[in-house]
Amino acid sequence: MRTRRALAALTLAPLLTACGGDPPRPAPSAPAPDTQIVRLTADGARAFTPSAITVHPGKVRIVLTTSGGMAHEFVSPTLGVNSGRIAAGESATLDFNAPKPGEYQFYCAYHQTPAMTGTITVKA
Repeated sequence: MRTRRALAALTLAPLLTACGGDPPRPAPSAPAPDTQIVRLTADGARAFTPSAITVHPGKVRIVLTTSGGMAHEFVSPTLGVNSGRIAAGESATLDFNAPKPGEYQFYCAYHQTPAMTGTITVKA
């Protein structure tokens, strides 16, 4: 027979696991051969490196890594991209299609002020 303490631990275990943080991100699939890959870092200084990205129209994969002990988020409403919360020290892979040539803004939803922003320039 289990004690009350053991029963309480068994009852709470699923709740604690569910509330323990962000769910794990699925591993990204291999990109299509014609995908442009851009590596980006969101850091503790509240900046993206690089903050200016240039790509051609077509498939783009951004591999975003966070550093500096804080969570970040990559958002570009005009490109339809939103990473959701990326915990400190974690990475996210974002796949999207770059449309016609132009400039498209992106930002960190948590740190947009003080200007944690950047630009994706799509050139033909």
